[in-house]
Amino acid sequence: MFSAFVLPLGPSDREVRRQQWVTYGIILLCLLVFHVQLLLRPGPEWRGELETAWSAAVEYAVEHPYLALPLALKQFSREDISRRTAAKRVPTPSAERVAAEQQELDRRTEELLRALDQKPERRWGMVPARASWGTSVTSMFVHDGWMHLLGNMLFLVFAGAFVEDVYGRVLFLVLYLGAGLFGDWATVLADPGSYVVSYGASGAIAGVEGAFLVRFATRRLEFLSLPVLWLPVARVRVSIPAYLYLVPWLIGNVISLARNVPGVGWRAHIAGFLFGVLFAAVMRLGLVEKRLVHPRIEAKISLRQHPAVASAFAQRMAGRPEVAQRIVAGALAEAPGDLGLLREAYDSAVAAGDPVSAAHHAARVLETLRSRTDRDSVREGLRFIRDVEAALDGSVQPRFWRAAAEYVETRGDRTRAMLYYERITGGPDPALARLAAFRKERLRRQVVGSAVSA
Repeated sequence: MFSAFVLPLGPSDREVRRQQWVTYGIILLCLLVFHVQLLLRPGPEWRGELETAWSAAVEYAVEHPYLALPLALKQFSREDISRRTAAKRVPTPSAERVAAEQQELDRRTEELLRALDQKPERRWGMVPARASWGTSVTSMFVHDGWMHLLGNMLFLVFAGAFVEDVYGRVLFLVLYLGAGLFGDWATVLADPGSYVVSYGASGAIAGVEGAFLVRFATRRLEFLSLPVLWLPVARVRVSIPAYLYLVPWLIGNVISLARNVPGVGWRAHIAGFLFGVLFAAVMRLGLVEKRLVHPRIEAKISLRQHPAVASAFAQRMAGRPEVAQRIVAGALAEAPGDLGLLREAYDSAVAAGDPVSAAHHAARVLETLRSRTDRDSVREGLRFIRDVEAALDGSVQPRFWRAAAEYVETRGDRTRAMLYYERITGGPDPALARLAAFRKERLRRQVVGSAVSA
């Protein structure tokens, strides 16, 4: 109540090069499984059945303090039973009777477990005492409530899209499932007889975050601080390097595990995170990404992409946009009309905080796209104009507005073209301002004439 809620927004540079189908698929599967959980949850009578089974097992254990508590009953109600039997003095009966009473207590405990297992979370989650490879997979997609689900999906989008972009879909899926399995079985091996269920995508997502740390340690992450309840805290966006967030997060999990803080799978988080770190380290130290992943991914993006695009992109992702600008500038001297180079030049200029160069390259992108009439290119051009408006805001140069106006005019959108020409008419270049005013007036007459004819 006395602190602001911090919402992760992801890396400050959110550009990815392809649709993140695996990330989308995981989110969709988690949503579907949660919907099925809601449909299969037991009805209102279940709670009464559970309380009856609970009382039957606990009361029988209290009445027979000399019996050995089954592990499940010991974990769920050990303190309650120990407190109630502390001062109880009951003579131990014959061995035959003790054996029969032990069987009865075991039977009542099994009844309690069967009542608990009516919840889908326990049937599909990971219970170490009856662990299987099947439940170690299904447990990654089970969640206990909307907040649990949405929180995990938020952090998956936070890092998953960018890791999938680097490693590709197959290796990203291997990373995700491997981290989830590693986290689950680390929990099982730590307490193999436990009947406490664990579930959720957090172990797998921790693995993605571990890989993100190795791959993008210095990349800046953005967070939005929101006010909670009555606390007068303004919304504030904060940007910090990835390692300053992820390393303390890991340390916090280790401390919570050492203090035995209940209710969260700290061990699964830690094990999944370490799996992700190891996975990314092997990819880098073994030169797998350089020799295999990177070329294959780039080949799928564009069969004719200039090699300088990939090199500049890597520098930009590493937090060195000025280096990326120099790489692209040298390549553009040899291939001035290469669309991939022009787009990377624009992105690098935006990342470097150079709005003048960004607007210059943005105009050249549109001028190049004007000659392409296929549907995808048209859609790309219109989307690019919106992106530039959002990214540069008041720093957009007149040349870009002219290119944008001419682009939408050739696509038949005369109304939007007039709006873009209007932004040039009061600009610092008199010749360009006069040209914009002339074209705007011409378009206005065409629009009026069309309306009269109609």
